[in-house]
Amino acid sequence: MQIISQLDLSEHIAWFKSFFSRNSELYIEGDQELHYRYIKALDKLEFNAPPKVADFSTIKQHLKKHGVLNFEQIFEIVKVVRYFRYFKNRELEGIIGEWMQMFDFPQSFLDIEKYFTSEGKFEENLDSELFGLSQRIKEQKNNISVSLKRLISSAKIAPYLLDTQLHFVNNEDCLLVRGGFNHVLKGAVVGRSSSGGFYVSPDSILKAKEQIRYINQEREAIFYKYSQEFSTVLKELQPFINFIDKEFSKFDNYQARVLFAKSQNLQIVKSNKDSRIVLKDFIHPALHNAKPVNVDFSKNVLMITGVNAGGKTMLLKSLLSAAFMAKYMIPMKLNEHKSSIGNFKKILSIIDDPQNVKNDISTFAGRMQQFSQIFTQRDALVGVDEIELGTDSDEAAALF
Repeated sequence: MQIISQLDLSEHIAWFKSFFSRNSELYIEGDQELHYRYIKALDKLEFNAPPKVADFSTIKQHLKKHGVLNFEQIFEIVKVVRYFRYFKNRELEGIIGEWMQMFDFPQSFLDIEKYFTSEGKFEENLDSELFGLSQRIKEQKNNISVSLKRLISSAKIAPYLLDTQLHFVNNEDCLLVRGGFNHVLKGAVVGRSSSGGFYVSPDSILKAKEQIRYINQEREAIFYKYSQEFSTVLKELQPFINFIDKEFSKFDNYQARVLFAKSQNLQIVKSNKDSRIVLKDFIHPALHNAKPVNVDFSKNVLMITGVNAGGKTMLLKSLLSAAFMAKYMIPMKLNEHKSSIGNFKKILSIIDDPQNVKNDISTFAGRMQQFSQIFTQRDALVGVDEIELGTDSDEAAALF
C-alpha cells in the first residue's frame, strides 16, 4: 500500500510482518470486535510462537486432484496440528479455551503424524525394512571411511597428500592431493582447493558408493509408497485440513499482533465507531527518542500551523498513522486508556510533491488532481500537507 510508505510506516510494518508464521494480509476479514476480543484474551497468556508454516493452497489443490503429497508438504499439516494440540493440552479457560475445544484430531491423522520427528524427518525406525536399509548404508559408509584412511596411511600416496583429512566435496568423499597424483592414485577430480590442490574421489570406493546408491533407490521407493498411503488418508480428511488451515490463519493474525506488541512494549487498539481521534502519549514508530504527541481531533477539520521544521508534517503523519494502525489493529506506542481513534473507510494522504516531468504535470496541477479524487470518497480521513504548495496564498484559500 502506498499509504504505508507515505506515512513512514514501512519499517514498522515489515517488522510486524516478521512475527507472522506465514504471509498474510494486514486486514483480518470478519467481525473486528470479535477479533479484538480474541487478541486481548491471547495477550493475557504466555505461549510459544508457532513455527513457520507454508501456505496450504498447493497442498489442498494436490489433494483435490488426487495427487501425491511429498513428506515436506505433509509435515506442514503436521506442524499446524501439533501447535493446536499444544494449545488444547493447556486446558485454558475463557474464549481461547472454548476455541481450542473445537479441535478434534482424527485418529487416522495421528497415525500419520507419528512418522515425523519434531524436525520433520521420517521415523525410519518404525519400518523394519527401512531400518535394515539404513544399517546397510552405515556399513557401506564405514567401508568408505576405512578405505580412505588406508589410502592416507599409504607410503606411496603420502608425498602427494596436502593434508591427512577426509573431505566431503560436491557430495563426494575425497582426499586433497597435489598435481601428479594420477601416477599413484586412480580417481575422479570433484573440485579444486583455493591453494590449487585437487579434491579426488578414489576409484577404490566406487563399489561402496554404488551400493549406497542402490540402497537409496530402494529407500525412495518405500518413501513414495508411504507418501501415496498418507495422501490417500489425507484426501478423506480434506474438511479437517480446510478447517485447521482457516483457523491457523486466524490464529496467526492474533499471535503476530500479541507477540510483536510484547516484544516492543506496544499497545493494541482498534477503531471506535465514530470519527474522533484523541491521542495521548502517541509516538510515531519511525521516530527515536521522540516527545510523545497529545492531540484532540474531534472536529471535521484540524488545521496545523507553525514554523518551518517545526514538526507539522510529522504530526500530520502521526494522526494518519494512528488511524491506519488502529484500523488494522497494528500495535503502536500510546496510552490506550486515554486515547480514542475513530473508524474511517479510507485513509488518504496528500503529502508529497506530485510534480512529474514525464507526465508533464506541475505541482499545482498535480495537487488539483489529487484534491479532485478526494470528493469521490466517503467516510475518509484526509491529511493534506501544505495546501498552498505550488500556488500563491490567495489561490490556495480558494482551493481550501
